[in-house]
Amino acid sequence: MPYCTNQSILDLIPEVDLSAFGDQYALADTLTEIAGAASDDVDAMCRRTFVPPTQAAEKVFDGDGTSLMFVPDLLRLDSLSVNGTVQPGARAYPSSGPPYAWIATGYRFPAGAGNVHVTGLWGFGDAVPTTVARATACLGAAEVLSRLQAQRGQGASAQVMGLAREEYPDGGPWSERIDDLRSTAGRLLVPYRRLMR
Repeated sequence: MPYCTNQSILDLIPEVDLSAFGDQYALADTLTEIAGAASDDVDAMCRRTFVPPTQAAEKVFDGDGTSLMFVPDLLRLDSLSVNGTVQPGARAYPSSGPPYAWIATGYRFPAGAGNVHVTGLWGFGDAVPTTVARATACLGAAEVLSRLQAQRGQGASAQVMGLAREEYPDGGPWSERIDDLRSTAGRLLVPYRRLMR
């Protein structure tokens, strides 16, 4: 699921001629593909996913002998069992969540392969945060400009009949705009980057 709409990408580059992508259907397909790839980039940059969960699911973890079980983003903890025994005192943390990043039971999680089963609603939130959607659109717009720039021969194009030639800086006609869009996306995503595993 893309974190931004095709229109949100277009809104960032209203002055750009996109006819090189083909008709409106081809352009829509290209923008959808770019939005999906930009969403994957956001996940990689933040080390988490922002796809809203639709139902509870069980995940299995290895106990490591510590008192905290670090988990992917968790919106709601439904149940936890260790070595087949339900742990009614399990709590999700930090208290500022959701999303929660770890679980504690008051005891150590015994070492073992696949011995901890956690059921809950997994994800960052019920909806994609507006700031994340904006960052995704910025990355998408930067990719659109990069593709157009590549089609223009890395900044130079010529008309043989009229001998007209366009010259651009080394990076191409949109290099500064591309850098600005990527930089903006990076700044917007800083609060969403997961530092723990």
